[in-house]
Amino acid sequence: MSKTKPPVLEIEKAPAPSKGVKLARANRAACNDLANDERAALMGRAMNLIYGSNGPKVSAHRR
Repeated sequence: MSKTKPPVLEIEKAPAPSKGVKLARANRAACNDLANDERAALMGRAMNLIYGSNGPKVSAHRR
């Protein structure tokens, strides 16, 4: 019985980060220091941008 060496696996290089990945990394770094009320205000603004609603705020506490 002859022992053969296993094939050498080539490691692929990761592609360069896209513009979106770079922006997301920068935003996460900037948002790490936010307080809960600041996060809630920004989340409300994001929901208004996404859904186009300027109606009354309905509080739904995050778990």
